[in-house]
Amino acid sequence: MTEPLGVSIEEAKRHLGNVSTATVYRLFDRQKLEKRKVGGRTVVTMASIKALLEAPEVRYQLLRIARHGERLQLTFEATETSRKLANLERRQRVEVEDGHAIKLSLADVRARLRETARRLAHLEQTTQVATRRRELAELEVKAQTPAFWEAAFGAGGEVYRRHQIAIDLRRADELRERHDVLEKLVDASFAEGEDVVADELIATFARLDRDLARAERELVSFDDRDRGDAWIRIRGVGAKEGAAEWAKQLATMYARWAAAHDYEAEVIDTAGAVDVLVKGAYAFGYLKAETGGHRLLAKRDAGRESRPETMLARVTVRPLAVHAAERDGNPAGGDDEAPFRTYDFLSSRGVHDRRTGHVDGDVRKVLEGRLEGFLDAAFGE
Repeated sequence: MTEPLGVSIEEAKRHLGNVSTATVYRLFDRQKLEKRKVGGRTVVTMASIKALLEAPEVRYQLLRIARHGERLQLTFEATETSRKLANLERRQRVEVEDGHAIKLSLADVRARLRETARRLAHLEQTTQVATRRRELAELEVKAQTPAFWEAAFGAGGEVYRRHQIAIDLRRADELRERHDVLEKLVDASFAEGEDVVADELIATFARLDRDLARAERELVSFDDRDRGDAWIRIRGVGAKEGAAEWAKQLATMYARWAAAHDYEAEVIDTAGAVDVLVKGAYAFGYLKAETGGHRLLAKRDAGRESRPETMLARVTVRPLAVHAAERDGNPAGGDDEAPFRTYDFLSSRGVHDRRTGHVDGDVRKVLEGRLEGFLDAAFGE
């Protein structure tokens, strides 16, 4: 629908906030409104009404009307909102890089952003951004596996090194940013005496503390070998019936731990042993402390004498790259060495780690992959 060139004085009054007829004529005198003769009647041009309503010096100002005898006096009084608006619309000199300066107002920027949005949409469509973003995401997932880069460029190559540095720096920067934001929010809560978001801030700190601890371990404590994939071999020790089954239970435990922590795990039955391949960043670093003897204490099957049954399995953890290069089928292990961890189904004492002293009272939960406490204890945490 086409907008009319002009409207009647009564309609103009409504457009201007139901001002009086005298006010309209006063605006005519001050040349704030434009009137024309159309077919014998006076109309107010819509262009002049729009200009008056949108004028920076008038918008959001307080209009005061005073009568002096037969005369009306119109004045516009600035408000806080109108002052802020004027500042946003005032052009100012802004220094940019290389000493270059531009003169723009925020209102100019707002108007030009519409054109910027159109140009960006055209760029994204032309360069197939959505398709390439999906492709990059797939490559990023593959790139998290050290074996990917080692196979492509070699672990000692500059490309691999540059990639690892970029990942580490990005991780550190993200932790710093989370810390700084949280610190400001906590300070503000004390300054304002406000406890509405206290629980949320506490939970946020707990997550930050957890992620920081993991970063400290992986970026500071672990070496280059620890960054890679892990190969685990589990052998049942002795000729007791059930020793091989105990080895399979341990393999399942490691596979479940790996799955819970977004690692790729593969269980392979071999002659006299079970292998677990755990692929992902820092897999070997976390699992290397599992090397040693693992003992199971359990009751005999129903119908047998009530003596306890003991099963022993020997676990060996090595970097997957080293194992693949050497291919020794059965790494040496001290079968006579005392087991360092006991899984006690017999007296409900839980799982006890002799090296660290860590205990978990629920054997079944541990065998379902709850190894975090033991792995943390191995690092003295």
